[in-house]
Amino acid sequence: MNKKAFTLVEMAIVLVIIGILAGITMSNLAGFGRKARDQRRISDLLKLSADLIAYYNAQGSFPAHLASATLPTTPNFFNNYKDPINNGDYYYGTSSYSNEAALGACFESSDFAIEKSISIPCASTSINTITCPSGRTLNCIRVRP
Repeated sequence: MNKKAFTLVEMAIVLVIIGILAGITMSNLAGFGRKARDQRRISDLLKLSADLIAYYNAQGSFPAHLASATLPTTPNFFNNYKDPINNGDYYYGTSSYSNEAALGACFESSDFAIEKSISIPCASTSINTITCPSGRTLNCIRVRP
């Protein structure tokens, strides 16, 4: 007898193998979305700190912070920065030092990489009142001209 087609058992085995490989692949890719959003948060905080330094150099001081610690609406460059999830907020606060401010964001993963020379504990800033959603961690950077 000349066999020119796959049997039902052979097809089922192939589908099971493809399903297992797809499951392994999807579980390995699951963390990349979080890491990409965290990387964007770092990038936005660094760009925002450069804008704040330019503002400080032009005005002689940082903008006043809001009681809610969210970014002020003025100057206008603050409006360019939104968290990648639901256009949420980044956080801004001034320090007891006149030449220092702090920026913060709620990060999704714990293995993000903020330069240690600019990373500061949020508890030492006026951003310390922020509570991140479950599973996220508030991290802050120092801004100095």
